[in-house]
Amino acid sequence: MTTEFEGVEKRLEIVFRKEEDSLREVLTEEVWHDILRSIDCWIVDKLLTASVDSYLLSASSLFVFDDRLIIKTCGEIKLFQAITKILGLSKRTPVGVKFTRGTYFWPERQPEPHGNFPSEVSELRRNFLELDDTVTAEFGTDEKHKFHIFAAAASGSSVSDGVTVEILMTGIEKSKASVFFKDSGIPGSMTSASGIDQIFPESSICDHEFPTCGYSMNGVVGSNSVYTIHVTPEEGFSFASFEVCGCETHSLEKLVQNVLSCFNPSTFTAVLHTRSKLELLDLNIEGRICKEKDCKNLGSYGTMTYLSF
Repeated sequence: MTTEFEGVEKRLEIVFRKEEDSLREVLTEEVWHDILRSIDCWIVDKLLTASVDSYLLSASSLFVFDDRLIIKTCGEIKLFQAITKILGLSKRTPVGVKFTRGTYFWPERQPEPHGNFPSEVSELRRNFLELDDTVTAEFGTDEKHKFHIFAAAASGSSVSDGVTVEILMTGIEKSKASVFFKDSGIPGSMTSASGIDQIFPESSICDHEFPTCGYSMNGVVGSNSVYTIHVTPEEGFSFASFEVCGCETHSLEKLVQNVLSCFNPSTFTAVLHTRSKLELLDLNIEGRICKEKDCKNLGSYGTMTYLSF
């Protein structure tokens, strides 16, 4: 019997005022155990480098840098319940926040305030009252493939940090999805069998295979570029997400092609977030037709480009 699982993630990024000590020295693994316990989530693996603490969670991923953090959760996790603890235990002032997500498969099953985007925005505003430079945007006209963003920053703050690419994929090809079931082959082989290890061959990776099916990984490329992949392979609601922070835009088409080759989804959405103002971007993906594209200025948070295939 298959239990339906919500693979679409909530992504929360908080930027803090830079201090002499690193955020990683304050929000240690032990502290995160306490924070995550409050939202019914836990650490399953970790990859620590000189510039970032990367944690695989029971419900997606967490990255902690010197002055910012990114936490992603799937399923029906009450992500915003962790905000108060994060702000209190960090012992520093937030200067920016960004929340993004795609369209949930089952929004009616989400706990409040995650059932609808306006409620999520209201809760974020309540938690970050001092951040008065705000922007709210929705991309896409297809109800199944909309993308939402709320961003807020302290006036005069520079909070955007390079280029972030998110790819949300639905309808994974059956043969590709089969790799992410426990009975498909040798335990611990999902990363190589899927081709994920070839997206950034020189990266350091930590990965996790879930009981029965499902997969998560975090990777670190170079000094401080990070990426993460999460896969829900069950037929009828299969979903995979890819994100990289700190990539080069000139190789974007090749990157997207490499990611798609691991999953061959029936539909996907690519979102490019950059600190600079870009003109509307075209992605020429072999065998794919772009159905919709849009570009919006996010003020202190730069520019976001949305493409739906």
